[in-house]
Amino acid sequence: MGNQPSAIQFQPAIDSRNEQLEAANHSRYLAAEEAKFIRESEEEAESARASGHTAAAEDLEKQADIHRVRMHEHNQAAAKAVFFANNPSRDSHVLLLHGLSTNEAIPLVRNHIARLYNIDSIKHIVILTGLERISQDIIQSFWPAAERAMREFDVDIQCNKPSDGVVYIKFGDSTGGDPSDSLLGEDFLQTDIPT
Repeated sequence: MGNQPSAIQFQPAIDSRNEQLEAANHSRYLAAEEAKFIRESEEEAESARASGHTAAAEDLEKQADIHRVRMHEHNQAAAKAVFFANNPSRDSHVLLLHGLSTNEAIPLVRNHIARLYNIDSIKHIVILTGLERISQDIIQSFWPAAERAMREFDVDIQCNKPSDGVVYIKFGDSTGGDPSDSLLGEDFLQTDIPT
């Protein structure tokens, strides 16, 4: 019974997280439904165009575009719900990105950095990606987008440091923004985090 009060203390946070994750799952479901509508509209448009019904094909293509926008909105809502469920503290220097794609994570991380960048007590952010290891292929695919998103900040980004699957972002220690720099070089994954 001695543990009961602390269990009660954490229950609202657990409930809130579960609600956010349920909302994310629902948004992902809605996005998947919109994807089905996109495919159906595009197939029907192709069929209509093949039958010589150009106006009907154009209307169906417009419907596909509307569904594409809705799908994007649902995926964005899901990403935000997952991000805030995993990261309830808006001022945390540790972020958990499980359940997010790279394209979803980058703008959310960028906004988080913008909020924390000028807080003197925060010198770095540690991002737990949920991956066993961040491969060179993944680094090469996300680096250009990450660089564009972080351009206004003086940051140094290192992957798989201090351990595999982790992205370490140090404030005020940028070495430049060329995507062919040491981030993608062979020695990149061998460097240690400065202490």
